[in-house]
Amino acid sequence: VEKSTVELQQQDLKAEQQKLFDTRKELAFYQKIISPDLQANSLIIDSFAISPAASDRFRFNLVLIEQDKQKNFAKGQISMTVKGTLQGKTKTMDLLQLAGYSKADRRFSFKHFQIFEQEFKLPAEFMPKQVEVTILVPASRGHKAAKVSKVLLWQDVVAGEILE
Repeated sequence: VEKSTVELQQQDLKAEQQKLFDTRKELAFYQKIISPDLQANSLIIDSFAISPAASDRFRFNLVLIEQDKQKNFAKGQISMTVKGTLQGKTKTMDLLQLAGYSKADRRFSFKHFQIFEQEFKLPAEFMPKQVEVTILVPASRGHKAAKVSKVLLWQDVVAGEILE
């Protein structure tokens, strides 16, 4: 009886620790929106992850956050490239093109945050090594043009979520 009670308590403890982790993750997300003074840039890549989808497909998930409370909307354009090898040669591919994004789909305009999600398929025999996510914000009234870029290893973004 004592042994089963201890096992149940350990399971409950693990469940509560997971809830606490999830709550802290949510808090950090909203804190970035509410308290922009904690970050230097007003537009940030909050998270980026790639997960396996149906059969030989993948799904990317990108979350952008605008922290400048004075701006009405964050406007710009995203680009994503995946670098790897194909038949022994280094090759760079446009990940958004693989996902079927048009030029208009690459543009964004949002107030607090925006999530980009889409499935894509890599060519057969392509061995991905790294992903580069770039956000370009053009110059506008009183604001300089900005570029936020992150280069991430493929195994890191597929293994789990990359958080700032």
